[in-house]
Amino acid sequence: MASIQQTVTGLDEAIAKFGALAEVKPEEVADQIGALVVMQTQARISSEKASPTGEAWKPNMRGTSILFQSGGLNSSIHHLVMGNKTQIGSGLVYARIHNDGGEIRPKKGKALKYPGRAKQDMRVQSVVRIPKRQYLGISPANAQEIEAEIGKHYLGKMQ
Repeated sequence: MASIQQTVTGLDEAIAKFGALAEVKPEEVADQIGALVVMQTQARISSEKASPTGEAWKPNMRGTSILFQSGGLNSSIHHLVMGNKTQIGSGLVYARIHNDGGEIRPKKGKALKYPGRAKQDMRVQSVVRIPKRQYLGISPANAQEIEAEIGKHYLGKMQ
């Protein structure tokens, strides 16, 4: 009878390295990814001026930096970790209408009054349409950065 005998070496070391993955806490990874996505979103608002799909945002009426008049929206972007998941967003009352677009109608009265191109130039309208300027989301380049961050985190544990 013919037989082959093979000796495997280094198996204990490999098992120990993979065992180190058990030490990875999913909430820590979610927190790191959340912090990264917050930075990516802030870059989109402060300088990129385009949706995660690459669609350029419609210019605003005043010709100023889109979604960055005071920097309030940008600085309000945060993340919240829930177990192995992270949620990115803003608690500002106007954040959603800018991300999704839509119409603003008066709650009281017949019209809305707001400054036009110049602060002294007041506009009065019954409906204000806000164009969609999506800032929340993951672009293909963002996804690559996230994957690299996850890889770094897990590979670091295996070394």
